[in-house]
Amino acid sequence: MELLLTYKVTGSGVNTSKVKWTSSKPSVLSVNAKGKVTAKKTGTAKITAKCGKFKVSVKVRVKK
Repeated sequence: MELLLTYKVTGSGVNTSKVKWTSSKPSVLSVNAKGKVTAKKTGTAKITAKCGKFKVSVKVRVKK
């Protein structure tokens, strides 16, 4: 299963081309540079988008 996460960044001095995506558990969920999340196996992981000093995370649970 795949999911594309989208975001909206507002404010002065923010460069949205520098958003970095990470997964707390890549063996459960992987995420690419464009925010595309792919489920690998059942479990829970946190997906984080970071842009400069700003950061937001979402907890994702993969069920059978």
